[in-house]
Amino acid sequence: MANRTVIYTVIFGNYDELQEPAVLPPGCDFICLADKPQKSKHWQIRIVEMPVPGDLTRSNRRIKMLAHEYFPEYEYSVYIDGNVLIKGDVNELIRDYLSDANMALYRHDSRDCIYAEAEAIIKLCKEKGYCQDDPAIIRKQMERYRKENYPLHNGLGTTMVLLRRHNEPDVRRAMEAWWDIERSESKRDQLSFNYIAWKQNFSFKYFAGYSRNNDYFYRHKGHHKPPEKFLRRFFRALFRPE
Repeated sequence: MANRTVIYTVIFGNYDELQEPAVLPPGCDFICLADKPQKSKHWQIRIVEMPVPGDLTRSNRRIKMLAHEYFPEYEYSVYIDGNVLIKGDVNELIRDYLSDANMALYRHDSRDCIYAEAEAIIKLCKEKGYCQDDPAIIRKQMERYRKENYPLHNGLGTTMVLLRRHNEPDVRRAMEAWWDIERSESKRDQLSFNYIAWKQNFSFKYFAGYSRNNDYFYRHKGHHKPPEKFLRRFFRALFRPE
């Protein structure tokens, strides 16, 4: 019988180094979609073109969100960021969280509000001298939410791990709506997931614990940043007025 669960990740450019799983849960296939060859003992490597040419982040997000397009043959999917290592049996998560919901993820470990997260991102951008998005785009998105009466402190998911029964109609609708925002507004997908769930009355669950401390996943700190980002920050600092 074919495996029913896919554990997948996406690596474009040199952003992440593929992590070998510490455990191999039964009934699961490990698949990495990448734009160049990767070395691995346990991952199946599928070479694909970036779906959003020239945009590493949005190319990752499209595959991350639209699992039903890329893995229709599987009943369950576990998306993990490229710097995440599997260290527990995800079949336990499927059993515990998808019995009466079609999606689960971790909650943010320090905030419970999209608006607060947006301000934290903008502050971090100023401190680092670099941002994935123009802060004006983020502020405009938050203003749109306010006009729609999206509530404060309505929860905040962290999206490094997504567990889904991805072919279910409610999941497909929510993920497609999430992608619509991702491709046209902020690239920070944690600024739109809980909004979409609220907007569509989409039911999901939070895993117990947090993404940084749990029995199933380990996140290596940092990513391999593309060289152009370092150069951009270097020259900004070099020519910054005194």
